[in-house]
This record gives sequence, structure tokens and C-alpha cells, in this order.
Amino acid sequence: FAPTTITGGWPSFFGVLNGTVQNVNFESANITSSSNGTGLLGGSSGAVDPEALGTKPSATTIINVHASGSVNLTGSIAGGFLGRAQTKLIMTDCTSSVNVSASAHLVGGMVAYVNAGAEVTNCSVSGTVTGTTNSSYRVGGLIGQINAGASTIVNCHTTGAVNGAYLVGGLVGDIQVTNTTLTNCYH
Repeated sequence: FAPTTITGGWPSFFGVLNGTVQNVNFESANITSSSNGTGLLGGSSGAVDPEALGTKPSATTIINVHASGSVNLTGSIAGGFLGRAQTKLIMTDCTSSVNVSASAHLVGGMVAYVNAGAEVTNCSVSGTVTGTTNSSYRVGGLIGQINAGASTIVNCHTTGAVNGAYLVGGLVGDIQVTNTTLTNCYH
């Protein structure tokens, strides 16, 4: 995956990611974009193309995926792996040394925005996560914001610097739901 600038919607390797990604390495992958919603694997997960037949999947699963590189966005919703998770997200045994930066809100080391719950287990982030302006918020080392859905984060850690204007967290920048648990996690 060579360094690239993408201008279309959901700039990423897969665009909209539905289903499972397993046993994949992304080395020195770089995306620079001005389109909201970007990540190395997918700009969004769980979205349905209005032109396509079918239904939205019940979950997006990412297992044993490792990535290095950068995501640089002029805009909102930037994650090392995913910009926006619109279905339940299941991530297991993943590592990211992706440096993520965005000029607005929702910035995460692995995922910028979770909107249907997540189960994240044995994952780590060593890249830096940066909201680049004084209005950057909901910035998290692992996830920028958990907006909806029961979520569990187990045995995860981040070691890179996390910077933003407000709602900044070493693991999660903003949690909007009370049924979220973090166990054996640290920054």
C-alpha cells in the first residue's frame, strides 16, 4: 500500500468495510485526504451503498491486523484502522503504529467513531494521535468516541502521545454510553 492522496468519499484501502478482515499487515501505508471519514482499512464500516441490494451487516470483524504508517486528514473522523464504525465492531489481536492527525473532531488511534458498540480485545496503539487545531475534540489513543452501543475494551493499551483541544483520552476521548467497560487497559 503505497503513500497516496485520496479525494473521494471514505478514503481508505477498502472504502466501506463490511464483513471480516483477518491476518493482514499494512506496512508504511499513508493516506492524506480532505474527505471526512478515513482510516487505513476503511473510511466507514457497516454502511450500505444505496445502489446495492442487501442489508447492513450485523458486525464488522477485524482480527490479527497490524498497520504502520500515517493518516492525515483535513477534516473530521480519522482513525488508524477505521473512520466510522456504524455496526458492532469486533477487534481482536490488532496493533497500530499509525500516526493519525485531523484538523477537526473524532480522531482515534484505531477507530475515530463507534456508533453501535464494540468488543476490542488484546489491541495496542503506539502511534501518535493528534487533533491539529484548537477546536479538535473527541481525540483518543484507541477510540475517539463511543457514541452508542454496549462496549467492552479488554487488555488494550496505548503508548503514543495523544493531543487535542478537549475531550482527549489516552484510551477513549469521549464515552457517551454508560454500558461501556474497560478492563486491564492502560495508557
